Amino acid sequence: MFVCPNPQCSRTFRLSRAAAVHIGKSRLCKRWRKDFVRSKSGISVDRIQDGSGDPSLLHRDGVEMDLDNPFPSPFHASDDGNELVGSIMDAVNNSPPWLDYDSVMDSDPPSRDHSHEPDDIAFVEAASQASHEEERHDASEIRTEKHESAGFDFGKGRTIIDEIDGDQFAHERLRNRFYPFSSRDDFEVGAWFIRSSVSMADIDTFLGLSAVSNYLCAKKKENPICSPFSGVQMKNKFSFRSAKDLHDKIAVLPQPPPWMSTIVSVDGGSTQKPITFYHRNAFQMFRFQYGNPLFAHHQSNVPVQIWNDGVQIFEGPMTGKLCWEIQNKIGAGETLGLVILGSDKTALNKCYGDKKAHCVYMSCGNISKDLRMKGSAGCWVKIAEIPEVKFLEKTHQGLLSQRLFHICMDIVTAGLKACSHHPEMMTDANGIKRLVRTVLLAHVSDLPEQQLIACVQQNYSPVSMANLDQFGSSEKHPPRTKRVTLHLIRTVLQTLGMEAKDLALYKTASLALGLNGVHDPYWSDWKFACPSVFLAPDALHQWHKFFYDHIISWTETLLSRPELDGRYARLQKRIGFSHFSAGFTYFSQHTCREFRELQRSFIAVIAGHRKLNDSAMLAFRGLMEFIYYAQFDSQSSSSLAKLEASLSLFHENKESLSAARGGPIQGGQFRIPKLNIMHYVRHRAELIGSLPQYSTEQIERCHITMAKEPYRASNRKNHEEQVCRYLDRHEKIALFSL
Repeated sequence: MFVCPNPQCSRTFRLSRAAAVHIGKSRLCKRWRKDFVRSKSGISVDRIQDGSGDPSLLHRDGVEMDLDNPFPSPFHASDDGNELVGSIMDAVNNSPPWLDYDSVMDSDPPSRDHSHEPDDIAFVEAASQASHEEERHDASEIRTEKHESAGFDFGKGRTIIDEIDGDQFAHERLRNRFYPFSSRDDFEVGAWFIRSSVSMADIDTFLGLSAVSNYLCAKKKENPICSPFSGVQMKNKFSFRSAKDLHDKIAVLPQPPPWMSTIVSVDGGSTQKPITFYHRNAFQMFRFQYGNPLFAHHQSNVPVQIWNDGVQIFEGPMTGKLCWEIQNKIGAGETLGLVILGSDKTALNKCYGDKKAHCVYMSCGNISKDLRMKGSAGCWVKIAEIPEVKFLEKTHQGLLSQRLFHICMDIVTAGLKACSHHPEMMTDANGIKRLVRTVLLAHVSDLPEQQLIACVQQNYSPVSMANLDQFGSSEKHPPRTKRVTLHLIRTVLQTLGMEAKDLALYKTASLALGLNGVHDPYWSDWKFACPSVFLAPDALHQWHKFFYDHIISWTETLLSRPELDGRYARLQKRIGFSHFSAGFTYFSQHTCREFRELQRSFIAVIAGHRKLNDSAMLAFRGLMEFIYYAQFDSQSSSSLAKLEASLSLFHENKESLSAARGGPIQGGQFRIPKLNIMHYVRHRAELIGSLPQYSTEQIERCHITMAKEPYRASNRKNHEEQVCRYLDRHEKIALFSL
């Protein structure tokens, strides 16, 4: 991309010529150019006279570049970019083998040598410097600074559409675009059958109806006037005569990375039958997502810093500090491929049975967060289903299941971890080749899942070194970084002579250090992955469910349930607000939507009660302000400072909740792990962007479409393989619809 150097414009263009024409025709940019050139000695206005030629230098993806030579020396463009790739790989090989979070955030950005740049680059450098000076003087302007060495363009690549056009049936589609279907109508009807989850028996019944067989499957009538399909070639209107025929045709459609099965085992554990793990190649799946043309013009490939009134803004992942700092540590020209994982358990049965699925999902953090948060956008895909196994060693069922999770995650993410060390060439959604290094941006999960991922016990924080008795502290604790966790695991292994098969002994030694007994975390060899960073706060469970489980519970104790119900019932009905005319405490189940509705009027509802003194009201107000500040779609340094101040307000007044008569907190103990995690919300937002985009609400939505609905379409016996086939058919239909 080429950016206009005028700080009051900053428009971007795909082609240099388009940018040059813009500068020559725009009155604002033309006036700025003349004023700038006249103010600089040694630079002639004749170089860029109006209409006489194009300015030779512009900004491309945040990098000052010579338009005649878009790859600055010593990088020279070639058809395949091999020479440039080799130069970048040399820089990669000189970087440290892996970088912990501490070294990422504490180290200074590497100095960059620009001595090789051509002399006329001075024009753009001076323009850029002047632009920044103007922006500093005018603090009301929004300033965007792109990373200078990120997201290089390596030419045109093969898109998903190109690969479809080059598959084994490409020659058939030259005559019929919808092969193996006979026509568009034929394909659309078949796609409707699949998307509507109609059973095979119902499809056969429908196709067997006389009306269908006489008209939709009929041959062309001799008298076209009498035909309901006049002017249409009716021969073989439907190319399938049964559900099996339809499935056979879908089987030969182009497909995303396929499902596969792997037999896995856990050291020290045994089962009645082999453990079959159904999964995909997550690296190939990420490549597919990254290059999906549906997300064209909705991708970010360059870290940016956004400033407004001297305050930094944090929105999408690329606006966070983490991407900027990692980009400083890798080779010039590389693009960060942001991997977002999500995992959770869900019940598959309704009202009966104990069938559960432990699903793993993935999304691409380069996709715009606004699009990624839409459930219907198709930004999330299922990549694995962790087996639910009952081990014969019942006393160690929990430990073995935790180890099985990390073994399976290690298998499915192997390609992504390899790419984190050795970047691969990929084609983005716009058809541009980029050298991509995969980075684990976030693993979206609830608190028990986060503790499983971080390899800690239930009474320990997954992101800090705090334990049960320290959860309610107003002080931050040191982060539980990759380095710390791996050091504790090595300590246990060295103590036991590097032997982890003795489950009882290893578990005892691990519990003493706050670990759960997992000796090989899946993220241990993922470069730049640190659990204290990628375990993002979860809005659904850590804020909204926290509100109902704790804040409402404390209020019920202080005010009583009838009093709280009565206060909510007496609220005036308003359009756009839920009204609890009969109260809400009698509900047996609540949804996140109800939690949000209760939060909207909570402070006003409880205000004025005789049992709530000013200090107690300040404590409740501090927590509610924190929850609302944390949900901002766009954060800034100032809003995050207010967020921390709100949390401090709660801690300064929390003792009033236990000191109050009949107070809900006995002994002044706030042993709530979610309270401890609140201390690190500001830090996470600064690192990876605003936090609502990492809510498990998206994972809950994925459970419905990728776990529960496929399970209900199966025969409930050995459902895993049937679920994979179901998802495969739906994804083939979606891909072919492009």
